[in-house]
Amino acid sequence: MGYTALIMAHQSLSQAVTNAVAQAIQLAVVDGELPTSVLDVPVDIKRPSQNVAGDYATTFCLQAAKTSGLSTSVIFEALLPYLEQTGFFTSAAFAQPGFINFELSPAAIDTYASYALHDNAPTMVEDPHTYNVEYVSVNPNGPITVAAARGAVIGDVLSRVLKTVGHDVTREYYVNDGVNSEQMRLFGKSVKHHAWTALEIPSSMPANGYQGAYVEAIAKAMVSKYGKDFLLEQDVAFFQSTAQAMMIAQQKSELAGFGVEFDVWSHEQELYESGKDIATLAKMKESGALVEKEGALWLNSSAFGDQENRVVLRSDGRPTYVAGDIAYHWDKYQRGHDRLIDLLGPDHHGYIPRLKAGVAAVGEDPDTLFVLIFQAVRFIKDGEAVLMRKRDGNLYTLSDLTEELAIELGSAQAAKDVVRFFYLYMSANKHVDFDLSLAVKQAAENPCFYAQYAHARCCSVLTKAGEPEPGAQWALLSTAQEKTLLFKCLELPAEITRVAEDYGVHRLAHYAVDTAKLYHAFYEHCKVILPDNPKLSNARKALVLLVKQTLASVLGILGVSAPETM
Repeated sequence: MGYTALIMAHQSLSQAVTNAVAQAIQLAVVDGELPTSVLDVPVDIKRPSQNVAGDYATTFCLQAAKTSGLSTSVIFEALLPYLEQTGFFTSAAFAQPGFINFELSPAAIDTYASYALHDNAPTMVEDPHTYNVEYVSVNPNGPITVAAARGAVIGDVLSRVLKTVGHDVTREYYVNDGVNSEQMRLFGKSVKHHAWTALEIPSSMPANGYQGAYVEAIAKAMVSKYGKDFLLEQDVAFFQSTAQAMMIAQQKSELAGFGVEFDVWSHEQELYESGKDIATLAKMKESGALVEKEGALWLNSSAFGDQENRVVLRSDGRPTYVAGDIAYHWDKYQRGHDRLIDLLGPDHHGYIPRLKAGVAAVGEDPDTLFVLIFQAVRFIKDGEAVLMRKRDGNLYTLSDLTEELAIELGSAQAAKDVVRFFYLYMSANKHVDFDLSLAVKQAAENPCFYAQYAHARCCSVLTKAGEPEPGAQWALLSTAQEKTLLFKCLELPAEITRVAEDYGVHRLAHYAVDTAKLYHAFYEHCKVILPDNPKLSNARKALVLLVKQTLASVLGILGVSAPETM
């Protein structure tokens, strides 16, 4: 058994080390040197702490001792000959209470690093799924707000990651445009009032009507396009549908400018017009998931952890929004998707059990529906929380934020980059404190700038030193700064795979910053241009190129630019 057999395409170095140890364990069991019970012990591989010698470490002996009854040292002695046979390790040393510290062989490092320099993408999934990722989906009665933008960038990056590992992904926006929506009807009435005001026709704002400059702008645009005589003949339905279409066009433009686009824009009204809501109710009734009470039909959602059962068909025969949501999700399954992901904003936890109950009621597996809740964004400036509203009281939009930052940064691209990065830097289930003062700083404290500057530094070094020659001897990289940086780059495939499995896209932003930190340390301690040592110089140039490619890859997935100069 040789190390080349343990290297798989698009696999991280730690995964390869795990494979090497796992195969050694299997051979030890086959030869009777270890009991079969140890095969159930997971092989955990980690980088050791800085004060411990070795490239990787495992607690396998410690865990195997619990199931086998053998001492940790006996397990190590039995395993050692098989570890040596792999050719993957120069040494394997035992340390109490039950660690094994590994030193990788030069041949293994050379082979693996050379492959990664050529292609450092993750392993394609063996069983790809057909994902539908739905995100943003705000009502078409206003622009994209700074709050909704967080869901936009999380959904966008998650879709990119799932595609990267080989899943089929449809990015979808669900337009809540049902003609019977009271919110949308109120929006139409409000636009009509503003149009009448622009035409100097007496009118009164409906109770709780929509205010704001954007509503007035839509009304004035309609007046300009259609004229007074035409508009006087139109009812509220015309104003509702026309204003809605204009708002959707604006939302599409705002999202596209933020690097977020969709494959499908589904419309709630089309769901009703096609009769899918009625078909869904029939399907749920057929499955026995509905109960009749007080002349209405109720979904038994309490069986899925909901606080109470939910009405899906009112006593007057009108379906509820819960019925519409279930019909929409069933439609996504009917279109061939076997995994659904919904990104919902704060205070939507109550939707999870009722949606899962609805999915089960139409015969689908509720475990194939994943509802991710992202938390709110709080804005900070000069250490103080600020209310993101304009001076006239209007809401503060994504466009307002990026335009304000673009003025400070002198670049629309830089503004988009920093907003995306700041939104992604915190786990979706945690609140974000968006520091406006930090966002415009081109300094190390700004995580977006820090990661991008590392990429630009790589480009600068390669411009001065030249590209590496083929056949770099990676094992010559022996300092702590070199090896730690190299091994970090070789973990990119594992990071992407992990995000594709648990949807924690924030870790990629942290990976970019961590890689940048290691590169800056390497830059300060290790000269790249070494006329008296061309082989080491070439290895370091290859490392710089690998870092450049790694940062460009992860920033690309995040939808953030990788500038060559800064």
